[in-house]
Amino acid sequence: MINHIRQQAIVGKGGRIEGLSSELPIGARVEIIVLIDEPTLKNH
Repeated sequence: MINHIRQQAIVGKGGRIEGLSSELPIGARVEIIVLIDEPTLKNH
């Protein structure tokens, strides 16, 4: 059983974030937490 999967992503149009993993079983309930890099916030 997987405890966690860590990935990085780029936010697209409309705030869309995509994460794919073959380790995730179909129908599994997951919790998603988004952490924004501080340097990214300072550039906007």
